[in-house]
Amino acid sequence: MASARFDAQRLQALLPHGAVVGLLLGVIALAVATGERRLYLLGGLPVVMSYFLWGPMGSAMLATALGLLALVVCARTPFVFAVPVQLASLWVASMVSARVFDRQILKISLAREQDLVALAESEAALERERARIGAARQRIEKIGMLNNVASDLGATLELREVVEATLRRTRELTGQSGEARLVLFDDQGSKVYRTGAEGLSVAREETDVLCTWVRDRGLPLLVGDLRREPRFRSAEAELPACRSFIAAPLSRERRVMGVLAVEAPEPNVFSQEDWRMLSLMSDLASVAIQNALLYQRTQEEAITDGLTEVFVHRHFQERLTDELRRAADQAIPLTLLMADIDNFKRVNDTHGHLTGDAVLRRIARALREGVRGTDLVARYGGEEFAVLLVETPLDAGAVVADRLRASVEALRYEDVGLAEAVTVSIGAAGFPGQASDERGLIEKADEALYAAKGAGKNRVTVAG
Repeated sequence: MASARFDAQRLQALLPHGAVVGLLLGVIALAVATGERRLYLLGGLPVVMSYFLWGPMGSAMLATALGLLALVVCARTPFVFAVPVQLASLWVASMVSARVFDRQILKISLAREQDLVALAESEAALERERARIGAARQRIEKIGMLNNVASDLGATLELREVVEATLRRTRELTGQSGEARLVLFDDQGSKVYRTGAEGLSVAREETDVLCTWVRDRGLPLLVGDLRREPRFRSAEAELPACRSFIAAPLSRERRVMGVLAVEAPEPNVFSQEDWRMLSLMSDLASVAIQNALLYQRTQEEAITDGLTEVFVHRHFQERLTDELRRAADQAIPLTLLMADIDNFKRVNDTHGHLTGDAVLRRIARALREGVRGTDLVARYGGEEFAVLLVETPLDAGAVVADRLRASVEALRYEDVGLAEAVTVSIGAAGFPGQASDERGLIEKADEALYAAKGAGKNRVTVAG
């Protein structure tokens, strides 16, 4: 299409210019051949003037008329000579005009190319500016989201709520539907929190190689494609559904207490911007989680016996009241066990209070580890413990009581200077069979405990 336009323009330019110059040269050639010098003025000056007055077409028409007139005036000039001279002059003029025109077209083409290049550069610069503005807008939006995160995390001191808000906001910041998880480290290993269709879940798990790398170095980590990362060969087996991975440490006072991580099944999902945002997110979450852990520890210390690490008497009374109300509303049973260490005064008098404290700690641990997480173990007073078995009928509670008695009897204390075994006597009472309120249930369990003591100790007695 461009070539066709170029040919048409060139033809339009060549014809008038070539005609003017060619006919003019033809007239001058005839004048030279015939000696008629008057034809110089006749064929030259008017044509030049008409070119400026009427344009190329006007001068071409005038030159043609003058050429015919010159042929008539110079009739003695042979026609055979005049015509070839005229045509040759036209051809020479056309070639000259074509060269001039080509140079003009070349200049115009170069100018157009320069304009197109400048336009392309302007458009590219505009696109870069648009991309920069878009990235800045996204960054501003994410900073606004971080402000919301700070508000959410500062609104509660409950650890579960803080972790749940952290994981939800982390997925929003990274814009991914992949799995977000938060790993907290403690003396027993690592506790992993995840968000799923059923909400927040928590479990004890071994730390994978990626989170271990972040924990040991205290640095954030970005992996574009796990299958092409030679540093983490074992991670492919540990995390088979993971291709992209990003994580940041949860650190306070130069101590890594956890890892915040997001993974995706596709490669190269996360960017450097995601890496920076996750690092900022981990900083905010670290403060909130540390505050929640301190609050939790304070709450636990307020309701936990410092020596045995089971609940104190006051907390036991509060829970017993709540569980009895729930059991009455839902018509479900529960069992109360009252356990007392046999001959504990003799242990203290013979081996000292340090040995007695060790016995208390080990028996309390055996009781705590022998029941479910929903049950409750408390130090009722001195060497006496209370065990509340929720949603448990009395006959099943008696079986649990005998299992606890046997586990206590199997404990050994040679390392603290006590060679003989220490036993417990246990009394059991149930709701609603033996009692209908808190006071009555405790009295029935106590009566059963005294009966076990009187029957020879190291046994379980069920209230009648």
